[in-house]
Amino acid sequence: MVPRTIHQIWLGKDPLPEDFAAYVETWRRNHPHWEHRLWTEDNLPAELRRPEVRERIRHPVERADILRLELLWRHGGVYVDVDFECRRPLDPFIGDAEFFTAYLKPKNIVKARERVNNAFIGSVPGHPLLDRALDELRPQEWYGFEKGCSGSDFFNALVKQFPEVTILDAELVYPNSPAQEAEAICVHHFARSWADAEGFRKLAYRAEKRLHEVRGQLEREEQAHAETKRQLKQKKGRRKSIVPGLR
Repeated sequence: MVPRTIHQIWLGKDPLPEDFAAYVETWRRNHPHWEHRLWTEDNLPAELRRPEVRERIRHPVERADILRLELLWRHGGVYVDVDFECRRPLDPFIGDAEFFTAYLKPKNIVKARERVNNAFIGSVPGHPLLDRALDELRPQEWYGFEKGCSGSDFFNALVKQFPEVTILDAELVYPNSPAQEAEAICVHHFARSWADAEGFRKLAYRAEKRLHEVRGQLEREEQAHAETKRQLKQKKGRRKSIVPGLR
């Protein structure tokens, strides 16, 4: 059974924002009999299998990605990002599971069963998935982070190789409507605290590119609609010439 401990992480020089602190408090409030640990630069574990966690020259996101795996491997418990707001206790949903996470997209989304995220993980200590993760992750040799080397993509690929793990429905952890939120364990506010200035520039570029694609698609649809109207008008004109007085 997963130990009743909640782990959350906030690394870097900036203090925990007030809205994140409020979300953290919701986990304490809904789990009064659980242990809660907020890991920061000031209380990192004394012993680490992956010493990269202590290297402050590294990007805080990369360090946090590695640290969550190490904490669960050493102590077990539940890891959740600090931008999750807890709505109800976990206990009824996880039972005696030895390892669990959640699908990222609801059932009604195409390919919904193909992806999980490393923002919400529960495990017993020493689980083989985590043991393998700590062996196989690849820290960067430059300042930054790579999702496929130690982050969400790396975790998703690894989970696929352990079909026995429990995966909760996305609606319970990543609800996408008010109705789903009313029944969910928690709500992920997707604050993207990992995105630095360069990250935001990349996000803005992708958003602008997508907007350009959508505008192009709309223009093509408008042209097709105009052509359809023109053809219908021509057909109506021909019918009028054949049947005088037709309106």
